[in-house]
Amino acid sequence: MKEKIAIVSFVLFIVLANLLSIFYVSLVKDQELSEFFINDQPLSNRYSEREKAHLEEVKSLVSLGFFLLFFSVSILSFIYQEGIVKKGANLLVKIMVPLVIITLLAFTFLFTLFHKAAFRTDTWLLPSNSLLISLYPESFFLVVTIILETLIILEAIIIKKIIIKER
Repeated sequence: MKEKIAIVSFVLFIVLANLLSIFYVSLVKDQELSEFFINDQPLSNRYSEREKAHLEEVKSLVSLGFFLLFFSVSILSFIYQEGIVKKGANLLVKIMVPLVIITLLAFTFLFTLFHKAAFRTDTWLLPSNSLLISLYPESFFLVVTIILETLIILEAIIIKKIIIKER
């Protein structure tokens, strides 16, 4: 049981570290959003009330992501073993390779499923002419998702092939 918790913690750590990094890099598209997420500044009236409500929900998810990231690091610091890292890297590849294929074949379905699962309200359903949609269209999320999945696969392979073999 301890080993399974550690493996899940490793997987969670790798996924969240990449996801949160990409999220913050993507904020360069809009200084105001950057200030909102990083410095907790209020959003201007450039954003509709619906967009603001959605961004508040996104901010809550980001906070949860950081909590889980630090929680996973805490668990790993107590239960770390090289075998766990290798098993976690193997699990990441087994999950992410099929996920890349599914993403390429059915991204809109996954995008909708994610939003329905992650958000309590339907504020993510924005009009096509909204500022948020113009800054971050669905095609942006497709590209970012493929980049994220690819990075995670590459990191898992590097961990398996290089880091583990050097010890």
